[in-house]
Amino acid sequence: DGTLWTWGWGGSFWSGAGALGHGGKETVEAPRRVEQFVDAGEAVVQVACGGQHTLVLTDEGRVYSTGKGEFGRLGHGGSHDETEFREIEYFYDA
Repeated sequence: DGTLWTWGWGGSFWSGAGALGHGGKETVEAPRRVEQFVDAGEAVVQVACGGQHTLVLTDEGRVYSTGKGEFGRLGHGGSHDETEFREIEYFYDA
């Protein structure tokens, strides 16, 4: 149905953000729906997960990332962590 569920390690002060996309760094022990996409009416059609980052593709063709931004891995042109999914500007007109 296009709903994204995430759970696991949420991050820490020293290690940066986890890759859950719930807006904080708390660990989530059971699957929790990522409300951001439900609220926007977008369905997630593909997911790619790394050790500390997650990327999603929606049915609208938008690409979002969340997690530890070290080394520019989130695609936003910097190294800031993201605790919620943020759209990657590079793909706006793709």
